[in-house]
Amino acid sequence: MFTERFKKIMETLNISISDLANQMECDRSYISRICSGKRIPKKNGIGAEKLAKNIFEIAAKTNKIDILQELTGCGDNTHSINFILNYLYDDEEDFPLVNKNNHSKKTIFRNFGARLNSIMELTALSNIRLARLLSIDPSYISRFRNGLRSPKSNSKLMYDLSEALLKRVYVQNKQSELATLTDIDLNILNDYEETYPLFHRWLYSIDYSNQAPFLEELLDSIGNFPGTIVTPPLTLEQAADSAVLNDDSKYYFGIDGIRTAVIRFLGNVVMLKPKIIYLYSDQNMDWMVTDPIFRAKWTSLMIMCISNNVEIHIIHNINRDLNEMADAIKAWLPLYPSGMIHSYYSKVSNHPRFSTTIFLCPGYACISGSNVIGCENEIGSYHFNTDKRLLDNMEKSYMNLLENCGELAFVCNTSDIYVKNVIDLSRITVIGNTLSLATISEKTLKGVLKRAGVNKEDTKSALDTHKYKVSTFKDLCLDQQQGIFCNYLPLPTDEMLFNGKVPIDIPELEIAYTPEEYADHIKNTISLLKKYPGFIFYPLPQAVFDDIQIILTADTVIVTRMKAPFISILFKHPDLYMAFKTYVENVAKQYKKDKELVIKELEKYL
Repeated sequence: MFTERFKKIMETLNISISDLANQMECDRSYISRICSGKRIPKKNGIGAEKLAKNIFEIAAKTNKIDILQELTGCGDNTHSINFILNYLYDDEEDFPLVNKNNHSKKTIFRNFGARLNSIMELTALSNIRLARLLSIDPSYISRFRNGLRSPKSNSKLMYDLSEALLKRVYVQNKQSELATLTDIDLNILNDYEETYPLFHRWLYSIDYSNQAPFLEELLDSIGNFPGTIVTPPLTLEQAADSAVLNDDSKYYFGIDGIRTAVIRFLGNVVMLKPKIIYLYSDQNMDWMVTDPIFRAKWTSLMIMCISNNVEIHIIHNINRDLNEMADAIKAWLPLYPSGMIHSYYSKVSNHPRFSTTIFLCPGYACISGSNVIGCENEIGSYHFNTDKRLLDNMEKSYMNLLENCGELAFVCNTSDIYVKNVIDLSRITVIGNTLSLATISEKTLKGVLKRAGVNKEDTKSALDTHKYKVSTFKDLCLDQQQGIFCNYLPLPTDEMLFNGKVPIDIPELEIAYTPEEYADHIKNTISLLKKYPGFIFYPLPQAVFDDIQIILTADTVIVTRMKAPFISILFKHPDLYMAFKTYVENVAKQYKKDKELVIKELEKYL
């Protein structure tokens, strides 16, 4: 398919082999081999991207963008080469989870990716065609089919996907084949409206975990939040005018009352610049999120507090479900790198009848309220108190509450996890986008640091981290009864490797491998695989997350950003940990491979 479509582009745009070779500044024989089908650039590789980019540039120079649009079906999106790549590589992927020619017997599908793949195979839908129906990037479809991602974090996408697939079945009159796949009664399948909810339930009945989607959304948020604290959208005067700041009311009522009290509280905290404030609220969040004007004021004042080095301790209300926990973490993510946010979760069950709110600044004021759940917006009462004795008592009460809390998200510099022994690594599984620092030789690492011109301080930090990780790795791999070190990662294409696109796992440094350095690391990895039975290595078809590394220990999840700001977030909440553990175990089930086969695959890089 690739070769035919590549030649079609060349013919339609009247591009000769010499024209494209000159545009790409490459040898004519390289283009000739692509035309003949003897060479197909790796999908998602640097070579494929370069090819598409130069085809687009030739079309632009020759005023043939409209012709290229019509051929590739890219609409008016003339500034993207993704449509060229999607056109060239449409149907290039092979997903051998289901026998294309055999729907005569019931198949057991173990995950969402397998079910999605079976329907796409049945209805002859490629990644690009389905992506266009849903108006999403084809790479999402690829990750869905590989079992690496799930659409359940987006309810609209879930329903759109179900509808698109089921309508395709009906258009092609393949209800009988669908009955075999899904075990839905064929008589029911004659009625689309009756079939839809059953099909939707079948498609998303993920047996390994219903929690993967929220984890994916959470991890994407960690990978994508801004590297610096954002500028407050409003000035102090706009967020908290003098009338509110100087208000001397002792009581506030209803949703408007708590909003006014909070603006007064935070505005004065910004001006007073205290060392610390304590926040807790288990009432519904309508007062904070439903009014965009108030939300902008709240956000601005919180950013100003952080900028003034005010420590914020907040106990999140996350007793209901994991989605609530993820929302709490995501809401505060941009402020985490400041180190001024300390977030906790209560280990004590929520009282089912009353909600409580505490905003406390020792030495200044406290907002407190206890209301019947469901009545807060209309008749809730909140006391704004500056009495020293009450403030002292509220601080003692808050400290007592903290004693029964766990840390929801502990944030630290990545190197501190290892060098300062922030956690006890007793069993490790790593999912990332590059080889682990634990498996590189000291000689190779020193050569990398010297070649990259890393200063003495950072060199020492990197070597200390390496020493600790290697020691932990050996301890785990030698102890086959208790310890194991398991690594999941994609292996790079030649285009990535020879163009300096493969990062090295060195905390807080952005350095890419040379091909020789990567080969040395692979050689050492093979040696360790042969030496230690407790070292497990599974290649993935592609990276699960961009710029994110997940480390799962015996009781802790560590999520590390592989780009600035280089931070690691540690999660120890039991439910959150179990969600990550189940997620990792699902990946393991899909991509387990015999160690000898893995070694042969790695030897290609030597």
